[in-house]
Amino acid sequence: MRMFQKKNIHIVILDYVMPFIDGYAVALEIRKTDSDIPIIITSSFTEKEKLLGVIGFNLVSYLEKPLQFNDLMESLKQSVERLSHKGKLKIALSEEIVYDSIRKQLLINGSEEPLTKNEYLFLEILFAKRSMLVMTEYIEECIYEGSVAPNTLRNMVYRLRKKLPVDLIVTIKEIGYMLKPL
Repeated sequence: MRMFQKKNIHIVILDYVMPFIDGYAVALEIRKTDSDIPIIITSSFTEKEKLLGVIGFNLVSYLEKPLQFNDLMESLKQSVERLSHKGKLKIALSEEIVYDSIRKQLLINGSEEPLTKNEYLFLEILFAKRSMLVMTEYIEECIYEGSVAPNTLRNMVYRLRKKLPVDLIVTIKEIGYMLKPL
């Protein structure tokens, strides 16, 4: 759950039986905050009660172990189709700027603009918290896995702004960042 909350996850694959918490409980928690993310549950159980218990989660699939490669691939293809249909793979930032989450790049008036790993992680954090102020400490923890020198994040945001034809990033000095509303 910590990974799901910190990272921009696109597809969740859970085992029904996991240490500390089962896949059912994790799927339930995820559905409280995200009704669209594709979830695949794997299990060696085929008990009717367990199958019925996860029906309401709008799963992509419930795969029986041992997993069959073709079944897993089909479930992943269905997941990508769902994401694409919901507009989750390409995110419009403005009329001329689109973020391609598969290629981790910007499309500016149709031209590709590559991003560094830190730049696309930064953007994905802001997408996940759209129209919310994201604290600097949270961004540093997610990107750099801890605090960094004061100018590190600021310099990365400066370089990212130079790639954008319009300013889409709002800075709240010494507090955090957010995306401008569309």
